[in-house]
Amino acid sequence: MMRRIKREAALLQAVSSDNAAEVSLAMGIPEAGGTASEDVAKEQQELLALKVKPTFNDPKDASAFFHSIASYGMEFGLNENITQLARRNDKTQAFQLLLTLEKQLGLAPPRDLDLEAALLAAVAKNQGEEIKKLLQSEAGQAVLQLQVKETFNDPAELTAFYHSVATFGLKFQLGDSLYDLAVRNERPAAAQSLASTTETPAAVEAPLEVLVMNTLNGQELCRVSASNTWTILQLAQDVASKVPTPGCRVFLLGGAALTTGTALGDLLEKEGASSLELSSLVRSNVEGIYSAKVQPDDEMDGPLLGGPGGRLAGGLAGRRLRRRPRDMQLELKMDGN
Repeated sequence: MMRRIKREAALLQAVSSDNAAEVSLAMGIPEAGGTASEDVAKEQQELLALKVKPTFNDPKDASAFFHSIASYGMEFGLNENITQLARRNDKTQAFQLLLTLEKQLGLAPPRDLDLEAALLAAVAKNQGEEIKKLLQSEAGQAVLQLQVKETFNDPAELTAFYHSVATFGLKFQLGDSLYDLAVRNERPAAAQSLASTTETPAAVEAPLEVLVMNTLNGQELCRVSASNTWTILQLAQDVASKVPTPGCRVFLLGGAALTTGTALGDLLEKEGASSLELSSLVRSNVEGIYSAKVQPDDEMDGPLLGGPGGRLAGGLAGRRLRRRPRDMQLELKMDGN
């Protein structure tokens, strides 16, 4: 488990910096012409299968990221895997590499060139209802991510339209998506259908009573009149005003820590429920593997004349050497070590 957690940390760091070489290293991708062993291929599949869930730092959940995605400076959506995170955060090199790997491992949906052509034709004809039907499949959703690029008819370029957009009578600019093409070519019905398909409907706000229990003794800490759109961070701020305490308050559901950006509505077992029970504890540290930039102390390149504070006529006898910060990974355990 610890090996997987360390590889996960290295992969998240590589994707956040959009470093293709580091992504290859973290995923164990062999050099050109090489073939990954069965064990390496299995580890690759496990990393690609990890999803963003409301909880993290939970070693019992092998299907969820152990680390907080937000701690790597990346935006995320629930149930996204590492490839989708790369795409969401515009990490183009990492996304291209991970998508290619998914294809090689048979994890990505096959590219449907006929469907792509049908969607382009529907946009050109301004057929909104036809577009909605075509986008119901997983392959149809994949077409929404394609862009117009300098090359076409290139099966190796997985993020570009395979077909020439011009052959469908559509004006375009490099970087246009299917929706952009509909807008640029004044196809309002097509644009409306594409927008309604790609936009996530906003959650309807509803009152929610949250019962917060003490994890250690099982006693009630407080009750909070919240909303299903509140995040764990907003809940923590309200609880802090009711139960002030030093340290970091962590909220748990089923023994797993919850991320600060998780919406309370996403934690409800039944849609429309009006109450939620969470447990909480206060910790001075959270176990995990973290990235840090360490600044060493300055050093002197020579002793000061006359002991500490000694000076020469022209100023300081020693000259300070400033060392460059170093990127490091730190493992923080429950005991604080």
